[in-house]
Amino acid sequence: MERKILKIGMLGCGWMGRAHTNGYVTSRSMNWYNCNFAPELTVIGAENEIMAYEAAQRFGYKRCAGGWEEIVVDNEVDIIDNVTPDKLHVVPSLEAIKNRKHIICEKPLAVRADDARLMMESAEAAGVKHMCCFSYRFFPAVRLAYELVQSGALGKLYHFTGKYYQDQGSIEETKAEDIWYINWSGIGQGIASHLIDM
Repeated sequence: MERKILKIGMLGCGWMGRAHTNGYVTSRSMNWYNCNFAPELTVIGAENEIMAYEAAQRFGYKRCAGGWEEIVVDNEVDIIDNVTPDKLHVVPSLEAIKNRKHIICEKPLAVRADDARLMMESAEAAGVKHMCCFSYRFFPAVRLAYELVQSGALGKLYHFTGKYYQDQGSIEETKAEDIWYINWSGIGQGIASHLIDM
């Protein structure tokens, strides 16, 4: 089966940019899903153009850019994958949508609910495909828990407790208000959003 090439514009080349890139590279050989498309690593961008250049060379992107602005208007790009810091998700995503790009945005979609709603409504109005990444929902243990809850096997649930078993985002000297909005997201959004999603 011939697969349609979808050209990826990656916004951000940090840890999550590497993770998403690995997913695209891996998916090329996963034709057992009967998938009729294949991703092409077209352009990767970051505020630090040297980092973007190094990421493009290391991961096989055709080219790099010094920031998101030129990527979201690039006529060659089909899909924008926004893995910028959480507080920066809104503007690049809305600009991508305005330019009729399909959008993948790392979670949390936005720091504020009204911004997330605006992003979703804008994508739907523009007729572009859109998604927010919640990888934990596909973990086997999470799928099993979901099935148990949905089937009623556990009875009616009134309460649940979530535990945090990662140190990612836990910077003791950072004030809560800085973690939540001003600074990068920390556990409030970066990890706790998984719990809310599940």
